[in-house]
Amino acid sequence: MSTPTTPTADGPDQRATDRSLSRDEAFHLLQNARRRDVLRYLSRQSSDAVCEIKDVAAQVAAWENDTPVDQLSSDERQRVYIALYQSHLPKLDEAGVVDYDQSRGRLEPTPALEQLYAYLAIGAEEKPPEREATGRRRSRRCDTTVGRRS
Repeated sequence: MSTPTTPTADGPDQRATDRSLSRDEAFHLLQNARRRDVLRYLSRQSSDAVCEIKDVAAQVAAWENDTPVDQLSSDERQRVYIALYQSHLPKLDEAGVVDYDQSRGRLEPTPALEQLYAYLAIGAEEKPPEREATGRRRSRRCDTTVGRRS
């Protein structure tokens, strides 16, 4: 997990999760469909959920292929997993939107994720879960039964 620092008026070592994302940063993060799908997946989890990359990748692959997770081929899963592992999750971590532990294959949302809700089209009938501004516990597990997107 990286903890990026960004020079700000408050000091040179303010964490990226402690600052607001600019509109350009938000749009850059949301320009890729897989990153948007990761954020949609995380928005449906509790704020203290720790998710396994394999579960997130499987759901994103299922959405991309418009098929249930249990009917995905290993190639479909692997294609998405590799892209998330090598590219998309490090980018989201660097922006402070998720805490990504590449060596353990885990990620969890940060409070900064909420900043993207205004830009992320979740759908009129689906609202992101309300999140507490308090600290996150690592004992909660990610809900792997997230349904298919509409």
